[in-house]
Amino acid sequence: MPLQRISINNLRNLGSANLNPSSRLNFIYGANGSGKTSVLEAIYLLGSGRSFRSHKIKPLIKHDSASLTLYAEHTSNNSIHKIGLERSGANNASRTKVDGRVVNSASSLASLLPTLMIDAHSFSLIEGSPKERRSFLDWLVFHVKHGFHDAWKGYSKALKQRNSLLRRGRIEGFEIRPWELEMCDKAHQLEAMRLECFKYLKQNLEAVISDFVPLEGVSFELYKGWDRDKTLEQQLDLGRERDYKLGYTWYGSQKADLKIKVSGHAADQALSRGQQKLLVCALKIAIGKTYSELSGRQCIYLVDDLPAELDSGNQKRLASWLNVIGAQVFVTAIELESLSLAWKETERDKIAMFHVKHGNVEQIKQEP
Repeated sequence: MPLQRISINNLRNLGSANLNPSSRLNFIYGANGSGKTSVLEAIYLLGSGRSFRSHKIKPLIKHDSASLTLYAEHTSNNSIHKIGLERSGANNASRTKVDGRVVNSASSLASLLPTLMIDAHSFSLIEGSPKERRSFLDWLVFHVKHGFHDAWKGYSKALKQRNSLLRRGRIEGFEIRPWELEMCDKAHQLEAMRLECFKYLKQNLEAVISDFVPLEGVSFELYKGWDRDKTLEQQLDLGRERDYKLGYTWYGSQKADLKIKVSGHAADQALSRGQQKLLVCALKIAIGKTYSELSGRQCIYLVDDLPAELDSGNQKRLASWLNVIGAQVFVTAIELESLSLAWKETERDKIAMFHVKHGNVEQIKQEP
């Protein structure tokens, strides 16, 4: 589902920019602060409704403008779809349209334009909280299991109600029990979907890791959010007294984690910083490959400042895997040469190049 056209207006320091990207590989280069990361941010916004750099709208809008607008066209199932997004700083207003129809759900955008980001923040996937690894796996589950979004919404509503009752103190069982039953029903649906996707992901992880960062004793385990030898119903019954004291639910699907270990030790403790970076790249490649195999579609990779994170050998390794997956890729760097070297084996007619300077984006025509 490649992007065919991108229009950016008043996003950060970008005034007006129009890009006609390649369906395979797109180089975006320029000096620090020129606006090249903002091009990636625009694509991410179109695919998720939010930025990967700020939760607030105002910092996204060019300082002398009242609002930002983004527009893109992409192909899916042999049809061209149009996505338009507007964000206003005056009242934090947001409006998003898909094919002329207003959409209010970020999940609608995500399903249309699945994107995977590789940047400096991505490398906290190893040492970050369980929430980051859970979100990483759930990205895959959301995109290949159509019932996941509704199951998660139902679970979250029941969890919120149970927590609200817990904070009220001692209550009658008939008040809390219906919400616990709903939680358990949805939790077991989520568990089944996560487990099925994890099995496919694990197979690809083993293949990619052996090439990226050969490690002995690396293992992946899906922790469902409660004890392995108990049902969630049993776990909630046993822990109700503790949950009353805490005022929230300790066990459940909201505590799921993709546990990564090396020879029985947590990966962030067993691996060097450099090894962690390579392992994260392997994780990102494996999940995109799994998505492609399970859905029959391609995602979009956004890779920010590649040379700053990987040496030349591993840049080429990442480039090779992205070529294997066949995804549309947007990658930034200060110098064009470093990108050209990493993708040296890629045919020139599959590459589009964009030079970003002082907030202006110029598409560079390649010589025949």
